[in-house]
Amino acid sequence: MPTAIEGLEAARELISDEARWTSGTFARAVDGTPSHPSDPEACRWCAHGAIRRTFDRGTGPVGSDPEYAHACSVLDAAARELYGANSPAIEMAAGSWSYIGVNDVLGHRAVLQVYDRAIARLKASTRPRSSPLSCWILYHRDFP
Repeated sequence: MPTAIEGLEAARELISDEARWTSGTFARAVDGTPSHPSDPEACRWCAHGAIRRTFDRGTGPVGSDPEYAHACSVLDAAARELYGANSPAIEMAAGSWSYIGVNDVLGHRAVLQVYDRAIARLKASTRPRSSPLSCWILYHRDFP
């Protein structure tokens, strides 16, 4: 599985051309019908579909990957930072405030700005991250 930053960079590249981006669904096939982001027929992805496509390696649920979860949370933080101050329309469209709402309300250019901000935040971050499992292992090793 990719790291959060590798996943974000690959997903951004996937949708960098507006012809490979969509809204209103995670992905679309060549004929324009909605499809699963990992479907081989998919050729256009939304902000979230692209990140799902990048992390889906067919080895299990994407949602259980801590790097995927981290990438999504950094995207949400970047979306709030860029567009969250006065965007009730985005909250209404997505049901909650997120980069998914930016995708469906503000469009392709705004999505790329969110990805760029998220990638920059991760590159600037130097703090090492531990997975919950590694924390649990270390705790139980030291405190049986």
